[in-house]
Amino acid sequence: MNIKNKIVLSTIAATLALSFTACGSDSSSTPAVADTSTPADVNTVTTPATFTGDGKDAAYTRFAANDATYTLPTAHTTTITSIDQAEIATRATSKTEVIVNANIETDTTWTSGNKYKVSGLVKVKSNATLTIEAGTIIYGEAGANYIVVTKGSKIEAAGTQTNPIVFTSSAALADSTTAAPSQWGGLTILGNAPTNQSDPHYEVDENDAEFAFGGSVAADNSGTLTHVYILNSGKEVATDLEINGLSLCGVGSGTTVENIHIENSSDDGIEIWGGTVNVTNIDVKNALDDSIDLDSGYVGTITNARIQQVDTAHAGFEISSGGTTPMTGATIVNFSVQKAADSDEGGIYIKDDSTAPTFVNGFVTVGANEGHAAVRVKKAMADDQKTALSFKDVNLK
Repeated sequence: MNIKNKIVLSTIAATLALSFTACGSDSSSTPAVADTSTPADVNTVTTPATFTGDGKDAAYTRFAANDATYTLPTAHTTTITSIDQAEIATRATSKTEVIVNANIETDTTWTSGNKYKVSGLVKVKSNATLTIEAGTIIYGEAGANYIVVTKGSKIEAAGTQTNPIVFTSSAALADSTTAAPSQWGGLTILGNAPTNQSDPHYEVDENDAEFAFGGSVAADNSGTLTHVYILNSGKEVATDLEINGLSLCGVGSGTTVENIHIENSSDDGIEIWGGTVNVTNIDVKNALDDSIDLDSGYVGTITNARIQQVDTAHAGFEISSGGTTPMTGATIVNFSVQKAADSDEGGIYIKDDSTAPTFVNGFVTVGANEGHAAVRVKKAMADDQKTALSFKDVNLK
């Protein structure tokens, strides 16, 4: 089927209601998201949006079926005070610098009166819990300066509306106008929840035994991330091995991840390898690879997601599996994707034939000069994938 210039439907009776706090080029805000109405019972494709890839026709058939089964969630709203990078830099000036260059192996609290400079790889290990007070700032220099919370350990990082916890770069604190991707590493959490891999390790160093993740505890609890900003992140440690803004690897549904703002990542904004963790209210801006990357059998739910590409980038959602037990079967509810011009891979990129996400109640706005790919399905779809992939109330334009 050639649908490049076909308008399936020209209007939608009711639309996704998404409202966010303002987010300019030098700003950072956690999204405020609300669903205020029942969406129309229809999927739409409006020129110039297209389906592309070897699996495009089968995917379009599933899209046209509009048969995802779901219950629209109760409105989840939050009113976050927008705090830009200049304000974060100002707040940092009154804080005392503490250099962290060793692993954390006992329960530790980072307090809001300090700013913590991460030097090198810092692991939270040995079943320790790192507690971070609201308003605390954590930062690193350019390079492989990053935090990994290992299996069995926890991070308890609960910010507030007016005092978020901020992970950022030394450069941005020194001069907020220079804030950019790849100015420090990022944050990674490794958990004990199931994946579809036999012996997965965090890809930055698969020879490190402490980078193992995954297990059999679906409700595993790796702690709390709420009202957290992750800014100016990403580091290539080797070819095709890069640190994301936020990496969740085998993280379980007992973990709380909500009200997250990720801006300026040289790799993915957030990547989730397997696990069952649910993510609510996530705003990803200017991730230069994929904004949200899901793989290795992730089966959680992402609710209220906004993706804004600013510079040329790859996919809005990249979804792959690498295995079939289970397939990556994430549910994404209430979402918007704004593609940048000259980007590739599509707003939704289904990368393999063992991937079957559900998309409910959202928009993809295509960018110019990439074939207008709202949905790209790389491979011909497998039979079980054709049955499981589903869409409902999604507008491609």
